[in-house]
This record gives sequence, C-alpha cells and structure tokens, in this order.
Amino acid sequence: MADSKYLTRIAITSPDGAVPRAIIKELVALNNEIAKDGENQPTKEIKVLVPTSYGLSNQNGVERVKVDYSSIDSIANALAGVQFLVIISPSGYPPETHTTTVKGAVKAKVPYIVPDAYEFDVFNKKLVQESKAAAMALKRCREVENFSLAEKNGNSVYIALICGLLFDKGLALGPDYFGIDTQKKQVTFFDDGLTKVTMSTVGQLASAAVVLFNLPKSQIRKWVNKAVYVASFTVNQKQMLEAAHRVMGTTDRDWRIQYQGAGERFNEGVNDLLQDELSGARKTKTMPSFFKDGGGDFESLRVLSNTKLGLGKEMLDPSIEEACETLEQLSSPIFGGWPEDEK
Repeated sequence: MADSKYLTRIAITSPDGAVPRAIIKELVALNNEIAKDGENQPTKEIKVLVPTSYGLSNQNGVERVKVDYSSIDSIANALAGVQFLVIISPSGYPPETHTTTVKGAVKAKVPYIVPDAYEFDVFNKKLVQESKAAAMALKRCREVENFSLAEKNGNSVYIALICGLLFDKGLALGPDYFGIDTQKKQVTFFDDGLTKVTMSTVGQLASAAVVLFNLPKSQIRKWVNKAVYVASFTVNQKQMLEAAHRVMGTTDRDWRIQYQGAGERFNEGVNDLLQDELSGARKTKTMPSFFKDGGGDFESLRVLSNTKLGLGKEMLDPSIEEACETLEQLSSPIFGGWPEDEK
C-alpha cells in the first residue's frame, strides 16, 4: 500500500524541451533508486501529457497520454487521479494553452500545480511592472488560485518554482539572451556589465522539481500559493566572460567587447518584435532582469531553498563549458538546432 505521507502520481505537460526531458530523467532515476535501496516509500507514477499528433511509446516507467491542449475536458480526463502537475508550456502553442491546462487541472482536482513561471521572481513588483514575461508568469500563478476558487469544491493550489533565467539554455541560444557569443567571441555588456542576475542550469531546475515531488506532504504544504526559490549562482556578465576565458583559454584581446545601455537594448528588442524578429522576443524577455535594481538578482532579496531541498550551488566554469559543448551540437546540421520556445 502506498505511503500516504508522500505524493506518488506526478504529471508533466509537454514531452519535448530541455526542462521536461531533464525532469523525466531525474524522476526515472529517483524511482530506480527507491526500488534499488528498498526505501520506505512508494515509487512515483509518471504521466506525460502529449499533443494528439504525437506517437505513444511508453518507456522507463513513463506513461504518455494524448491530450487535446485546447480542450479543458481532455486535459481533465488525462489528469484524473494526478496529485502533482508540472506545467511546461508546449513549444509552438498559443499562450492561452497554459490557462486551458490550469482549468483542466483544477477540474480534475489536482491538489498541487507548478505553473510555468520558472524564470522570474513573480513577487517582485518592479520586475513584474517592467517585464511582460514576468507579468505573465505571475498571471499563471494567480490563475490556479482564481480558477480553484471558482470551481465547485476546488482544492488546487500552486507552488511557484522560481530558478531565475536558465543559464545554459540562454548561453547556448546566442547573444540575444546574455549578450555573449562564445562562437564568434563577441560580447555586449549591458550598461557596465556588472549587474548581477540569479540564474540556474536546466539540471538544477530539474533536480529542484524532483526533490520537491519527493518531500512528505507536510513539507510541501509550507509552499502553498508561495514561491520556492532555488539557484545555481548569481553572476554578472563580466564574471561570465571571465569564466569563458578560463574554459576557452582566451583573454579580452581575443574578444570583440562593446557596451550598450540596458534600456536601449530593451527598446531595440521591442522594435525587433514589431518586425517579427526572433531576437525581439529574446531581448524583451531577458533584459528587464538586467536593469539596475530590476529584480533579476533575487538571491539578495529572498531566502533560497537550496539547503532545504538538499541542493548545492553550482560552479560557473563547468556550466559555461557544458553550454559551449551544447552550442557546438546545436550548430550541427545533424542535431537540427534548439527551437526558440523549447524549455
């Protein structure tokens, strides 16, 4: 019989993307560890909600269930019995997909929902005012509260798992994120390049999510309708470049270095968006975190839960090295690239 102290039925939206793949991998590893060590708790039932166009190939103890992401009922049926839902917005789907997913989860009475709000401190008013992406992240959290209140006998709550900008993904996707191009050896420092921003690797976010799933219910309840803050490190652009030098064996002389005002770059992104250029979405998403006192450095403002979750801080140099290796793979015609919307 399952130990009632623990949640056992976990669901994840979107099978694609770096984040869901990493979470699924960590969950499978956790199940293997529980089974091997004979720990006094049940393994996790892992369900992944996939679009109707996908094939179904269950493997490694992961059940794939087809859903129509435009249908509340389809999502609710797929989530029947699920205790913990992690939402990662599917690549290429409209923004309202998140709303539909939350409505389906609330209808299915999923107790705990982690909304897609990972990269921004949703409780920093200044950041939310300056960043549409942060405002959207906060809206996604509030949706869980509001729809649960509106649903008869609704019992869903959210836990915002906030990790900051995803470092390895951002660096690998090029200079529109952090102003650094390791392939061309070019860097654009925003303002003076000294604004610190709290970030996490994809692996750190996945580890945090899986540890959260595996806590006793009594501990999980501490974060009901609140945020869990985790991080790999808090760094500025100049520290990133110094780490790149150590990893790549370069110096400033080998790089083209320039400066641009953070506000100017944000406005540049707005103009790029008007031209439907991909760079616009990237710049407007990340730049508010680099504004002076803009809320990107939440480590100095919040209490990180790394210790409570048993997570260490990560080192910058290995993360830079891994991102550079990923970038080489992305540049390969065999790999085919990393889609912009992929989390």
